[in-house]
Amino acid sequence: ETSSQDKSKWNYLPDNVISLFDDQHYSEAVFEAFKYIEDQVRKKSLLENKYGTDLMRKAFHCENGNLTNKNLPVAERQSQIELFSGAIGFIKNPKSHRVIEISSDKACELLYFANYLLRIVNGEYSKIL
Repeated sequence: ETSSQDKSKWNYLPDNVISLFDDQHYSEAVFEAFKYIEDQVRKKSLLENKYGTDLMRKAFHCENGNLTNKNLPVAERQSQIELFSGAIGFIKNPKSHRVIEISSDKACELLYFANYLLRIVNGEYSKIL
């Protein structure tokens, strides 16, 4: 069981995600967290008409993405595109298309990962991991 102390480390996740987790709606909490990532990337990259993996590829494009960090080597910038595209395609999208049950432990792991991605989107990890 995840303690409230653990959840306080999810400081980038919106309250609705935490509430869903607290109410044992684990699958929904994860879906909402990754939907929030997509929304934040869309807003911060100013790509209002892009969605899903296409949005991630445009926002973090190695040369002209509004969210790309040009201080990183090109290979790492490319990997960041793949990290975000993969997260949306592999974690968020399946829930969009079918019913998926997630355990509390897996949800906790995925919410930590979502929080990490949101730190990147917010520029907190701009130089290295």
